[in-house]
Amino acid sequence: MDLKKFIEENGISAEIVSFDRETKTARDAEKLVGGSVAKSIVIVRRNDPNDCALVILRGRDKINMKKFPGFRLASASEVEACSGYKVGTVPPVGTKIKNVVIDKDLGGVVYCGGGSERSLLKISVEEIKRATNAKVDKISKSVHF
Repeated sequence: MDLKKFIEENGISAEIVSFDRETKTARDAEKLVGGSVAKSIVIVRRNDPNDCALVILRGRDKINMKKFPGFRLASASEVEACSGYKVGTVPPVGTKIKNVVIDKDLGGVVYCGGGSERSLLKISVEEIKRATNAKVDKISKSVHF
């Protein structure tokens, strides 16, 4: 998938920021940008791995899977099949996934998966909502690192 092309063609207000080192985890990204980091996690229905959802939450939080009965975390191959991106690079917009849920604790401008190991997408949560028609719900469990 071509994130830059998707952003341009859909008039999304966002910036792809490139780095000289990899940002595979939310921790890596947080150290690099020093700002708010969000992660995009793919989950799949247990009995139908083609039924995917994209869950977007703060980088330091974990998904409360009780909010998604019948779903589980996707494997690396399922992440790529569902989203078109590799684990650690999944952006919150421009994937093949139509069912998007954003944690209600996520707000403001965030850095998130930018489509490659060496880039992040800088985008507002409001823009993610607009671009994906995401549902908003309390879906996280707070943890600290």
